[in-house]
Amino acid sequence: MRRPRKSLFGIRRGLSSDRRRAPRAAASDRRVNRVKVRRRYVAARLRSLGEFAWIASRLGVVAGVLVWGGGLAWHSWRDSEFLRVQGIRYEGDIPQRLPASIPIREGAGLFSFNAGKLESEATRRFVELSEVVIDRGLDRTVVVRGRYRAPVAMLAAPVPTGIDAFGVAFPIPRGRAAVPGLPVIDAPAKERAIAVACLGAWRRKLPAFFGVVKKLECDRMRSFQIELSDGVVIDWGTLEMADAVEKGKKILRVMTSFSPAKAPARLRFVTEDRIVMDSAWKSREGGKIVKT
Repeated sequence: MRRPRKSLFGIRRGLSSDRRRAPRAAASDRRVNRVKVRRRYVAARLRSLGEFAWIASRLGVVAGVLVWGGGLAWHSWRDSEFLRVQGIRYEGDIPQRLPASIPIREGAGLFSFNAGKLESEATRRFVELSEVVIDRGLDRTVVVRGRYRAPVAMLAAPVPTGIDAFGVAFPIPRGRAAVPGLPVIDAPAKERAIAVACLGAWRRKLPAFFGVVKKLECDRMRSFQIELSDGVVIDWGTLEMADAVEKGKKILRVMTSFSPAKAPARLRFVTEDRIVMDSAWKSREGGKIVKT
């Protein structure tokens, strides 16, 4: 009698059930591994955060101690009896009201004030000062030095008023004589800077013309009239740095050939290259009155 053979269907059926079980087991293992990895990652992050917090707390304590100690040392050093102002000395140009305006007193802390801020406030309050310097000495003495502005021209005003090289107008201090022979500027504040700049250019490049300039007057149309010391009046027009020196040279060439017969003798710039004169001029050669 023959042995029964296993059917192929049964074998295939057994193989298919094993294959279905294998993916499920593998998926379960992967889930378990993922959970373990996540737990390890979370544990590592927590350890890192704990270590960071521990280090930060120590650094914070150290920083706090340093700040507290530094502040205590600074206050102790600043308020020390060895760092008290022993005296105040004023040197240079000092207006009469300047000492009362500087809040520094003997016995105060040597570093209790801001020297730069006090210097700025002093020059703003006292326009006649070009600079104020406050120094602390090794002998605990505070030295205040002042310097007046140097006028390069005078301003037409009821009280003596100078104008420095930057066009800043300032009152001439009492007891300080104005420099004789300075040109007078009668112009709005916006036009003073260009007038001072042209005066500086004439002084450097054309001293012969600068030496005879007596007054610069500006009207509302920004047109300048320049008066010279020998009675010559020039209708200059707009005053500009670009052609100030060249125009001055042309005026000197005219005055080389002609001289004023009476004052005022007027000259007028029609264009930059053409000058018209009135009948108050005469030729230096024949003494003939020139009429144009």
